[in-house]
Amino acid sequence: MIEPIPFHLITRYLSNEATPAEQQVLFNWITSSKKNEQIFNEHVDIWKKVNEKGSFNLDKGLVKINSKIDAWENTQRKERNLTLPLVYKFAASFALLLVSASLILWFSKASPKEIVSLTQVKTEVGQHKSIKLNDSSTIQLNTFSQLTYPAKFASDKREVSLEGEAYFEIARDEERPFIIHTGAFTTRVLGTAFNIKNEKQRVIVSVSSGTVKVFNNKESAVLQHGDQAIYDLQTGKLILGKANLDYELAWLTRSLYLNDSPLSDVAEKIYDIYGYTSHFENLNIRTCRITGKFKQQPIENILEAIQFSTGIQYTLKNKTITWRGTGCEL
Repeated sequence: MIEPIPFHLITRYLSNEATPAEQQVLFNWITSSKKNEQIFNEHVDIWKKVNEKGSFNLDKGLVKINSKIDAWENTQRKERNLTLPLVYKFAASFALLLVSASLILWFSKASPKEIVSLTQVKTEVGQHKSIKLNDSSTIQLNTFSQLTYPAKFASDKREVSLEGEAYFEIARDEERPFIIHTGAFTTRVLGTAFNIKNEKQRVIVSVSSGTVKVFNNKESAVLQHGDQAIYDLQTGKLILGKANLDYELAWLTRSLYLNDSPLSDVAEKIYDIYGYTSHFENLNIRTCRITGKFKQQPIENILEAIQFSTGIQYTLKNKTITWRGTGCEL
């Protein structure tokens, strides 16, 4: 089945009327494939040209967009050997007509707005990336993470979308709040530094300086230096507390900060930082607890320290750590 193009979301986004939830749906669609990103950018180009000229020709607009959609459909048919149903073709044409009519209404009511293409940055295992935005804000992206953002922010707000973990140092701008979307959970600031970890089951926001507002559809909270908010994705509850910043920010310096951490968690952190997978010959040793700080240490030093403190033996071969032992020494 050919994936439909969300014309209404694209139009609402370009007219600066999309809600945070709609923006998240659109970002997810754009980043799901290179073809979707290309389609979105083509709409952005058309929108820019219309804004520059100050008028819009419905017939020419429909011909231009229809030609792009027809080319896209033909490509999909060839790639997937599918025939597009007539009803879908009619629905697509009707949607295009509605979008084009909406464009005329919006252009006549609103002044031209700044519209830019979205940029997506991803990291793989063991990778960190530093991103500097056009407002001078900087973002450190942790391993296995993804940030989606515009090359140039709008005049009234700055918005990005995050999957995974990142540390934000946001340039202060009283007129334009900085908004980070992590699914149904949103973080809003004017200028501050904080860490966001978007996990499978929860989102964790830890503030190292300034003031941060977090909220979902039901709850909101204001965080100060040292505060932490945990949003449970299953229950929808927002839990407030104090952050262990040494622990939360250790990844920035590729350090291991272990505070009574089970060996299973340690193995995951080792994989994130060094790219070594773990195999446990005895599953019971996964619960052995480890405490220690390792700042930018070679992997061998960390493994030796764990072996010395717990009695658990290890072997290292071909980027795989094999753990073995009967229990944990206290």
